[in-house]
Amino acid sequence: MTSELTDLFDPFPSLNLSKANKALYKSFSYTEPQLVSLADNSTENCEQEVLVLHENEPLGMVSVVIQDNNRKASLPNKYARLDLVIVDKKYRNLGIGRLLMVCSLVYLLRTRSKQLYSISCLAAHQSVEKNLKQLSFTGSEKKEKNFWQGSIDLESKNPESLLEYYLKFSKNCLQWTAYKLNQKIKQA
Repeated sequence: MTSELTDLFDPFPSLNLSKANKALYKSFSYTEPQLVSLADNSTENCEQEVLVLHENEPLGMVSVVIQDNNRKASLPNKYARLDLVIVDKKYRNLGIGRLLMVCSLVYLLRTRSKQLYSISCLAAHQSVEKNLKQLSFTGSEKKEKNFWQGSIDLESKNPESLLEYYLKFSKNCLQWTAYKLNQKIKQA
């Protein structure tokens, strides 16, 4: 369990969110070859963090890319992107993608809020766009490219207030996902 999120997952002992290794990241990304990671194509120095949700087996993962803006000399001088959100096909429609997105935002704000000035995401699926809008992302549709581009300007928003909102949102998501997973197990 990633220590920055332990308090969220304590009430749900069967669920575990941890950092993933490259092999697990690659196994998920191979299942969705049409998705392209910013980290895979970046020529700039970037960090990539991968979080994976487990319940006896990996259910889904989210990757986050953090890059420096060399034009900003003082903090905050980094931006982050929710890069890839991939849920195993047999566990879709259980709220796992939404849970991964909000937990990654909690993780970013708890670990890097003083360094980050922006968090962005590209959404090619309407459900991802809807979830991002609920998470305070603002943006625009790029019809010619068939995706929605959203971001959060952390310099104009209060990161502590955002974190408080995301913590409440994540608790609701965890309850919903735990319930749906339990229902799925009962039906099997």
